[in-house]
Amino acid sequence: MLEATSLDTRLGADVATAVTDGGSLDTLLVRGQAESACRAHDEMLAMVAHDLRSPLSLIQMASQLLLSDPALDAETTRKTIHLMQRAGGRMNRLIGDLLDARQIEAGNFRVEMRPELPSALVRDALDMLQPIAASKGQRLDTAIEPGLPAVQVDCARIQQVISNLVGNAIKFSPAGSVITISAERRPGAIRISVADTGPGIPPAELPSIFDRYWQGTGRAQGGLGLGLAIAKAIVEAHGGCIGVYSAPGAGTMFHFDFPLLARLESLRECL
Repeated sequence: MLEATSLDTRLGADVATAVTDGGSLDTLLVRGQAESACRAHDEMLAMVAHDLRSPLSLIQMASQLLLSDPALDAETTRKTIHLMQRAGGRMNRLIGDLLDARQIEAGNFRVEMRPELPSALVRDALDMLQPIAASKGQRLDTAIEPGLPAVQVDCARIQQVISNLVGNAIKFSPAGSVITISAERRPGAIRISVADTGPGIPPAELPSIFDRYWQGTGRAQGGLGLGLAIAKAIVEAHGGCIGVYSAPGAGTMFHFDFPLLARLESLRECL
């Protein structure tokens, strides 16, 4: 795989030659785009291999332990099996992210929507994610505006978005932090937010945060950098939008809005 600097240098030389010799600049631009796509593909494969190797190695070592010592006590056996389950779950999430990203790229990403109460979406997420936060010494809270009307959503996909945002908050917030999932009414929409008290995100990184394969600098690396890009695609497939507010040392708040049912029907009539 070519390094970016050497590739850029070669492309620059090719452009100069093309201009001098009367060659096609459009052809060279297409070639440059193709080589950039190949480089991105190679980098993605390297990330997949790296991120799958760790859980695979863990499963292999754990299974060898179980097979090599049939007399293991019950507690050690339980912990070993739990580690294998967690490693398998991580692999499943990585593969799921890749499949979702492929569907988005191909324009085949679909959601199956039905009316759901925002309060139920938030409480379901709380029940699912509270144990994870507790294991890190953190607490999940909710702030739900009373009487919110239903929104038209794909429940499983919205739980995927909330899980991604809360998972990031858990990952980057210190022990003792409080992470708050909120639901409130906005003009023509319902907003769900996830706010943390972590280190925040540098302003220079915010414009790229929803890009595929984005990984923040100075933050613990892990995963393929697809989670926020997939979250954005899910929200936009619902006719909504997603955004983020953050500052170094002041925490981060992600939010996404859904059109209210009446507004959503009006939008459909205009299509």
